Amino acid sequence: IASPKNIDSSDFCKQLEQWKSDGILQEFPQGSVCSISKNGNIQPIQDQTFYYGANGMGNIPLAMVDQAKKSSHFELEQDTWVSPSSGVRYQKNSGTWKLQAKGKTLGYYDQLIIAHNGKCADRIMSKTPAKDVHSLLRVNFNPTVPAHGGKKMTLNSLYSVTVVLPLDSEWSRALPPDFVCGMLADHPQVRSLTCQTRKYAATSQQQQEQEHEVWTILSSATFGKKHKASQEFLPSEVIDKVTTLLVQAVDGVLKTSVGGTPEPNDSSSGDKQDAQQTTTSKKPTNIKPSQVLENRVQLWGAAVPLNVWKNQEGFLYDSNNNVGVVGDWLVEPSIGGAWTSGYQLAQHLLLEDESSKKNPTTVGMEGGFERSESVKSAGIAAIPQ
Repeated sequence: IASPKNIDSSDFCKQLEQWKSDGILQEFPQGSVCSISKNGNIQPIQDQTFYYGANGMGNIPLAMVDQAKKSSHFELEQDTWVSPSSGVRYQKNSGTWKLQAKGKTLGYYDQLIIAHNGKCADRIMSKTPAKDVHSLLRVNFNPTVPAHGGKKMTLNSLYSVTVVLPLDSEWSRALPPDFVCGMLADHPQVRSLTCQTRKYAATSQQQQEQEHEVWTILSSATFGKKHKASQEFLPSEVIDKVTTLLVQAVDGVLKTSVGGTPEPNDSSSGDKQDAQQTTTSKKPTNIKPSQVLENRVQLWGAAVPLNVWKNQEGFLYDSNNNVGVVGDWLVEPSIGGAWTSGYQLAQHLLLEDESSKKNPTTVGMEGGFERSESVKSAGIAAIPQ
């Protein structure tokens, strides 16, 4: 999480401080988050505070659930697949929403809030009477969006590759000792590199027992689209290829050989330009094997919004059908944007109910899509510069 600069963030800043106080978040040490040029120039990002989950980012939603349970009657249903084709039905006679999963009715609700985007959110609302809401949930998947912002929500796709390397790896030796995370804004394949081992610093005794390092690479959207596959069941050959290409792309930036020696006529970065530089089919005589001991690959199919629906509200609410929508694509593509959107809709529902004793008014439908210049630059989120 980056401390927000581009949104009305006073409430979210208070929430960040609370999460820090409760031990949910930790600050990255000053100078440990850097920018890395595609030529390998490394500069710490100044005048910006970054946070990470003390025990993983999953602690944030768990903390929010705990907070909700303390202040109100709250039930959480987990591992429940609400089908986008038949799981949500509007009950016209009662004005409520029926939710069901695997043929079982989960309940009837006065309000339905969509805190999701992508194909499923589009499909969930497609057969409901909330046509204005559905029209804004229609989505494109693309690595870029027009300068004017486009006419539909547009999401990119990113690969996350986590690799295990031997301790004191070539990457560790090539990077400054204070380095934890690096952003590569101008690289065609890689957009971030993080050493999870450094981020979750171990005690001195644990450090003595460590034998490995864990690193995570996030790809560019262009790379994600080029190598897109079925994200639920990635083929093994895609996993191997994506891992090899991204590791060797990092090698190209850091002048290392963690990924081993590339095969002749096989570009480590996937670019035609690199492939054209290979003029012979002879195998190199000093072949180095890959140093990757283990890997995990995930395709984030509906990843980061490239445009934002600007409506001065930060959320959508249709009072005729009692349905609202929240998400980072309504504020800015970041955790702060997502939290702010949900918070603002909650305030709207509570304040309207208290002041008028009637259903909240319809808001947020009027507006237009604007391209996120920050996402265009960073690729993985709206990161304040």
